[in-house]
This record gives sequence, C-alpha cells and structure tokens, in this order.
Amino acid sequence: MHSWVLVEADVEPGTGEPEFEQVCRIAVADDFVVEHPEFGQVYFGNRLDEQWFANVRSGLEKADRDLAMELVDVSWRVDPVAEFRELAASNPEYVVISEANTISFDPSVISDYPGVRFGVVDGPVEGPNVTSVDFANEEGAFLAGVAAAMKTETGIVGFVGAQPDRETEAFRAGFEEGVRSVDEEITVLAVYVLQFADDINGTGRPDLGEAGARALYRRGADVIYAVAGTSGLGVFTAASSESDVLGRKLWAIGADNDQWFEVGADEQRHVLTSIIKRGDLASYRLVEHMLGDG
Repeated sequence: MHSWVLVEADVEPGTGEPEFEQVCRIAVADDFVVEHPEFGQVYFGNRLDEQWFANVRSGLEKADRDLAMELVDVSWRVDPVAEFRELAASNPEYVVISEANTISFDPSVISDYPGVRFGVVDGPVEGPNVTSVDFANEEGAFLAGVAAAMKTETGIVGFVGAQPDRETEAFRAGFEEGVRSVDEEITVLAVYVLQFADDINGTGRPDLGEAGARALYRRGADVIYAVAGTSGLGVFTAASSESDVLGRKLWAIGADNDQWFEVGADEQRHVLTSIIKRGDLASYRLVEHMLGDG
C-alpha cells in the first residue's frame, strides 16, 4: 500500500477560538489503475446527517463539477449494512462510502463484487478494488486533550463517544494523551452513546449524547470532547443547561466540523474549540485518485 499526507495545517478560527485541521492519509492499492468513467459513480451516505456526511458530500459535489463525473447520491434508509450490499449488487462502476464501519460489519462485500471500485473515506479497508482514506484521528484528539487540560478548573475532563470502535478509540486515546501531556493528575471520564441506544452506531441520538454529558458534568467534569456524530450535539446542550444547574461555566469541544456554527446561541457560549476533520478535501482527493487524476 502507498500512503502519504494529504493535509496538515492550522486553520483560522471561525469563532475566535483555536482550531486545528486534522491530518489525513490516503492508501491506494498498488494495482489500482482505472480509466475515466462516463457514468456509475455513487455516494452512499446519510442524507439527513448535516455533520460528517454533509462534510464528505460537499467534497464529492465539487469533484462532480470539476472532474466531469456523474455522481448519484444514495442515502441508506434503515439498515446501511444490508443496503450497501444491495447497492454493490446493482453493479455500479464506483461507490464512495463515508465511513468504514459499514463495511466492517460485512467485509465480504468487497470480495464478492470485484468489478465494483470502492472508495472509503475515514477508515482503512484493503483490497485490489478499494481506495481508502484514513484520518490520523488521534493527532487532532491530542490537541483537544491539550485544550481541555489547559481549560479545566476542576481537574476532571470528559469524553463522549458514539461507540467503542477502532475510530472512536483512536480519538479517546489521543485525547487522553493530550490531557496527560499537560497534567498527569487530571482525571479523564468517558461514556459511549451506544451504551444507551439501539442505534447501529450510536451517532443519531442527541438526547442520549446530552444524557451522557450531563452525567459526566455532574461527576465533576467541566470540559467534554464530543466525538459522536449527531449525538454529540447533545453535549453542547448539556454544557449550556448544566452550567446553570451546577453554577459553573462548562465547556464542550466539537469534532469533524466547526460546531460553533451547528449549535444555538446559548450553546455557542460553551464551545471551547473544534477539531476540524476535512472530509471534503479527503473525498475530493479520493475521487481524483480513483479516476487516475491524482
């Protein structure tokens, strides 16, 4: 496999707070050589999600305009794993998916459809017909940990994840190391939304993200890093409401996008910073390489 750095740069803050753009690595199978297609590019994601999926989709839409391709946006409805296999069975030329977890539940879909070229944003997937983009999630999370450790007044910080999978655990590990790099005596608490939900990956329940964050704030945390997709929006709600209940200023750190722009005015006052994960750049470069333009 080849690997190289796509992006590594500081970005200007949109809210006056420090923000950090995350490193992204692309891996391409050695024998991956394709010709320019005329049709058959499909994006498989969640059209209702306005966080990570929307981020990835914006890059694909730019590729659609710039690279003379025809992109079809297919949103899963009930069961993304089963519906992804059904999509592959329909024999499109190319399929781009915005999270590796869907494939991890049924990895045989890659080998079962060798004539389909799969592009995966956000996770390593190997195969002669796969190009994948994997983010160095632990590096951006390390910076979140540093920010949390420098801000905490209670000596307790928190982490709210969607589920304890490979990707989320990388975020957690990086966050914890960042905290320890500032002060080894700071306590890090963690909770996962999937502990309380029957959602397939714990990312679609802001109410449970709020409940988890509320529990951590009441255990003494005053800064929480939210890595839970749409569920993470509930962490900002909890930071705002629990500040009034507990009588102290509470903070939340966002993930993937600048989440200051994704929450209400009351919650914005509690956004410490966000670790931006440029899914738009990654998906654009992914398509370039799949089409042989990179």
